[in-house]
Amino acid sequence: GVVLSALLILAVAAAVLLFLFDKPLVKNFLQTQFEKRTGMTVRAGRLDYSLFPFRLSVETLELGLENDLQKWDLSMTRLEAKGDFWKLVRGTKPALETIEAEGAVIRLEQKAFPEVPLDLKAIMLQASDTLGLAKRISIGNARLMVSLPSQLVSLENFDISLTPGDERSGVAFSIGRSDLDVKDKNGNFSLRSRLTSSGTLRLASSLGFDAAFAFDAPQVIAAGIEESMSLVTIESTGRFDPAAKELAISHLKVGVSDLLDIEGTAEGRFGQGFFLETEATARFEKLENVVALIGPRLSAEFRKTRLRGRAVFTGKYGIQRSSGEASDSLAGSLAFEGVELDHVLNGLPLHLRVSGKIQAAGPWRALRLSADVRSSIGKVALGNLSVGRSDLHIIAAATKGDVKISKFDGAIKNFSFDVAEGKRLFFDKVMLTGRAGLDLGRKTMVLNSLEARFPGIAPVLAEGNFRLGKTPAAQVQLESHGLDIPAVRALAAPFIPESLAGWELGGTADLSLEVRRPAASGVDWGFSSSLSIAQAKFNDPSFTIAGEGLDPVLKVEGEYAASKELSFRGALDIGQGESLWKAVYVPWSKHPLKTTAAGRYHLDSGGIDGLETRFLFPTIGEISLSGSVKTRPSFWFDLSSDAGLSLGPLYSLYAEAGVSEENRMTIGGKMGAGLHVLKEAEELSVTGKLTLADAHLERPLTKTVLLDVDAELPVHYESGKAATDSPDSPFPEEGFLRVGEFRNSLLNLKLVDVPLRVGANAFSIEPLTLELYGGRIELGRTAFRVDPKSGFSQGVGSLALHNLDISRLPIQSPQFKLTGKIQANFPRLDISPDEIAIAGRGEADVFGGKVVLRDLTVSNPFTPGRTISLNIDLLDLDLKKLTDEVPFGEVTGIVRGEVRNLVLSYGQPERFEFRIESVPRKGVSQTFSLKAVDNLTVLSSGQPATAGTSRFWMRFIRGFRYEKLGIVSTLHNDTFTLNGTIHEGGVEYLVKKPALFGINVINRMPEKLISFKEMTGRLRRVGQPEK
Repeated sequence: GVVLSALLILAVAAAVLLFLFDKPLVKNFLQTQFEKRTGMTVRAGRLDYSLFPFRLSVETLELGLENDLQKWDLSMTRLEAKGDFWKLVRGTKPALETIEAEGAVIRLEQKAFPEVPLDLKAIMLQASDTLGLAKRISIGNARLMVSLPSQLVSLENFDISLTPGDERSGVAFSIGRSDLDVKDKNGNFSLRSRLTSSGTLRLASSLGFDAAFAFDAPQVIAAGIEESMSLVTIESTGRFDPAAKELAISHLKVGVSDLLDIEGTAEGRFGQGFFLETEATARFEKLENVVALIGPRLSAEFRKTRLRGRAVFTGKYGIQRSSGEASDSLAGSLAFEGVELDHVLNGLPLHLRVSGKIQAAGPWRALRLSADVRSSIGKVALGNLSVGRSDLHIIAAATKGDVKISKFDGAIKNFSFDVAEGKRLFFDKVMLTGRAGLDLGRKTMVLNSLEARFPGIAPVLAEGNFRLGKTPAAQVQLESHGLDIPAVRALAAPFIPESLAGWELGGTADLSLEVRRPAASGVDWGFSSSLSIAQAKFNDPSFTIAGEGLDPVLKVEGEYAASKELSFRGALDIGQGESLWKAVYVPWSKHPLKTTAAGRYHLDSGGIDGLETRFLFPTIGEISLSGSVKTRPSFWFDLSSDAGLSLGPLYSLYAEAGVSEENRMTIGGKMGAGLHVLKEAEELSVTGKLTLADAHLERPLTKTVLLDVDAELPVHYESGKAATDSPDSPFPEEGFLRVGEFRNSLLNLKLVDVPLRVGANAFSIEPLTLELYGGRIELGRTAFRVDPKSGFSQGVGSLALHNLDISRLPIQSPQFKLTGKIQANFPRLDISPDEIAIAGRGEADVFGGKVVLRDLTVSNPFTPGRTISLNIDLLDLDLKKLTDEVPFGEVTGIVRGEVRNLVLSYGQPERFEFRIESVPRKGVSQTFSLKAVDNLTVLSSGQPATAGTSRFWMRFIRGFRYEKLGIVSTLHNDTFTLNGTIHEGGVEYLVKKPALFGINVINRMPEKLISFKEMTGRLRRVGQPEK
């Protein structure tokens, strides 16, 4: 404007000189005056002009200016002005019709920026005044080059047209298609584009503008990345008042083809105070184009990410500064519509859908954000885990200092987890709802509520507090009420061992868990939990283990330290319902259970030390357990146990279900135990003592009574070694079993004191003497040794019987009245689980002779099917004394015999070989009464020897003489044989008469086999009273 004004003023002066001088002189005058007025250098070519009509043309004009701030050059190949000379002289505007320039080249090098701000108002008024000289100004084929301290800007091949109007209409301008090039001198940024522009400028005391710019095919290079766009357009309408320092943009529109559209307004005030307010809407119609644009700038893992959908940002921002104070305000929202994201994360393809709105309001430093966002993730499969679809709805608000999630709704569909082959955990739908908050200043988070719902079971609720920082803290609570146990069991079915798959469970459970991490404490984590079950029931398929109506309450709490030590305390209470375990029945209302446990668990070693466990049955007693346990590198434990139990209530647990009414007993007293159990590697040792105090027992069925029983029973077991103590030497530990009184239908004892001694894997019953049945029983030292590998024990002992009165033995009956003495000496008893072998013999002085028992052995002695085998010798028995006591019928004489291979099982003979023969003795007659003959005949043939009238007359005969008696009988496989030992003339005799008078008893069926049933029938007939 300065250049143009100076040229025109000088042109008027030149017109005055037109008639006085020639054109070269005028040209030189103009150059000299222009340089003086503007300080510029001027070089001009041919100058031509005319006054009527007024026309001024200059060929090859060059202007230049350089100072400390800038250097600029202007050159043009032609400059021409046309108009009205007199208007120009009078200063009437517009004086010129046109001003045209061709080939203009403008070069500006800005060396530095002025310290004093430019007088923009004066510049605009000067420009307005200058542009008002002409109706139309045009520059063709121009070139502009600007060099700033950090940038280079060039605009080439452009045509510009200016059409000034009045003060209201302003100056219309148009820039034809040109080439724009902007670049950083350091090479970090460059912009190339074809530029066109048009609009209106109102140059007065304020600058008004209404302009449009179009950047065709711009190419941008930034940070080494090149981007190309098809078209960028900018439309702007506004006003700038330099005096008032106010800016108002009533319309601003920026469009990036297929990428972005921005529409907005702005107004501001600058000066001692500062005010700016903007409002804009930005629309991203195709987010996939945004990703394509910024894709090369993303990391490699995100370059293949696909993004689709639409986003709209609407906002309003205002800022104001005055008197050193500043304030601003922002109100905006970002809306997502149909946004879809496809991304591969660690080889896992994800498909995400997002919709919703994010809003911002308030000053920038205290901005408040709010969001209402819905998202969904498509099918996800990761290893054994797969999810069909996940939906999420979040409503949240945030400031610089805190975040509040007022609503959190999530849904997971078709959740599937393959635990193992053929075992799958599946939920068709899982629902999550919750609320949370985050305080960024205090670094705390509050989980107000989180509810998880699984199909068929009660919801699980969670809440908590968290704090980060140098002293982090946390507290989380988890609970669920009314959990249906069968439903939970159905969900956990894949985790249940096959051995428990057939069990039935019932009841409802309440669960709570609290985990806490207090700040500034030596305890890193603490926890407490509770599980209570109402109307619990269970049973195995066979109902050998069952429970019903139970109300167990389990509580566990503890602390976990940074040293990887877990201290725990727990309690279990059961006070209702009933349980059955085989023959043990527990009514928990009568015998409630209170259990406590505490200890320290070390995660590194897998061990527990300081273990203290207590089982309390208020009606029965107490069992306590203490010690340590380790699981690595091998299983090891060192435990001590103490128990004190009441035998009566304890036995009642077994008696109610395991014993019939008639077989029940009455038991009382106290039982105690103090044991130490140690396991190291494969070795196990148990030491301690079992005690009984004031114990008593009564069994009405057998009329058995035990009174005032006290005992101390030492225990010493070691699996790693055999018993080393010699059975012939005393074992180191002493014990006893003391019975105040024992009585039943067969026996009555008082003050029985049984001394005991115990060694490693061995124990002994010390020598014991009992006064019994008018005689004495002496039990020698009996020692038992336990084999740790097999668990079997071997024992060695001795037994002696002295002068036991047979008449006092509990085997008498009205039909059998026995007398005599029993003597026995068994110097060695070898006792094992399979057999008791008895060395020695026993004798009974009965019936004028002796009965000798020897070769005794008991097989399977500790089972109901035990068998007793022995041999018996019958020596010089007086048949008269025998038959006087046995209702067989009178027989006189002396006999000897034997019973070989006698085997007794379940109280009955199983096998034997019996033989008896008479022995003549001087002075002893040998006779058979008629009854005895009949009974012997019944045993051999099943029929009596006499009948009818014969029996009548025979009864007056006292007896029949016999010369010899010989009988052999066997039992094998439930079959008896009965034969005589006397054979003459082809006849078998059981009894043989003398040559003269007497009686024969002949076995007429010597080959006959007699069944066991038949023989027992014959024996019942023997001894019946005569009819």
